[in-house]
Amino acid sequence: GHDSPTGFARRLGRRPALYVAFAPFPLQGGAAGYIDGIVGGLVKDRAGLMLTLEPNGGLGTVTDASVAELASHVARYNREGVPVFLRFAHEMNDPYRYPWGPQNNTKEEHIAAWRHVRERFERAGARNVIWTWSPHVAYPYWDTYYPGSQYVDWVATGALNYGSVGQQWSQWWTFHEIFGSKYRRLASFGKPIMVAEFGSLAVGGDRAGWYRDALTDFPKKYPAVRALLFFHADHGAGLGADLDRRRPGARPHDHGRDQAMDARDAPRAEVKNEMSVRKQSRALRVSFDVQQTRRTRLFTASPAGVLYD
Repeated sequence: GHDSPTGFARRLGRRPALYVAFAPFPLQGGAAGYIDGIVGGLVKDRAGLMLTLEPNGGLGTVTDASVAELASHVARYNREGVPVFLRFAHEMNDPYRYPWGPQNNTKEEHIAAWRHVRERFERAGARNVIWTWSPHVAYPYWDTYYPGSQYVDWVATGALNYGSVGQQWSQWWTFHEIFGSKYRRLASFGKPIMVAEFGSLAVGGDRAGWYRDALTDFPKKYPAVRALLFFHADHGAGLGADLDRRRPGARPHDHGRDQAMDARDAPRAEVKNEMSVRKQSRALRVSFDVQQTRRTRLFTASPAGVLYD
């Protein structure tokens, strides 16, 4: 199951400043109740929410009514003191995976849907929102899905190493091979950058070494990156299980810890030395002014899937 903010903080030994959650769009019923429950814990911890919304019914679900309902939820979260990073219809350029992808929608339809959502939010008064656009940079033409500077606050992408899991498309890649070649283009948008999914399977290499290499001199290599979110999923919810449906012809696997994104192999000493807001990584601070006021919060990355201050 999923950790509550309080339960995760207890296991981590740190107070989360940003809790990551995935939910379907429209946000209704049990899914809305699940997010409401998370927000209740965040109010106590004075933390923020990174909400990834997945329109599993396709972009046709983006209507005035469904967006207004979402905006009312988020506006209430804002009133309760919870800022929201909103990552809507992420990896929209992935041609294999999602109902909102290019196999069903053009880039123009994605851009129109994104702008519609943001404009409706503005009218609903849900303004304590950080709009986080997150393409899949491994596929071409991802930058053509950009909704425009006035509609985006942060630019994000995932950097997941699947290792040698027995798929033709997969091999062991370093973080710098996955992300480094795309960094300059991501930075060219002039927005803070978030690595929204950061992790590695253990199949085919040294996972702890992968994290260590990725984090060494990170602020110097990628100064525009302001947030790094470790993707941690236990055995049953691991990314290894997702491989079975990720590509045509994928074979089933025995999904143990090696085939789950397990952030416990991230070297804690390396993370603390490279990421501490009080030490040398000031360039990795997440600083945002969510209401055009002087109230600014500072975040830095944790070793286990969320940000903490």
